[in-house]
Amino acid sequence: DVPTFWQYIVKGAILLLAVWMDSATKRRS
Repeated sequence: DVPTFWQYIVKGAILLLAVWMDSATKRRS
């Protein structure tokens, strides 16, 4: 089983990456 804090870290990293990618693409276009 994966510890709960690792689940939060992974979800947070994915969320931050998604937001960063979204802002990066919006700035270019």
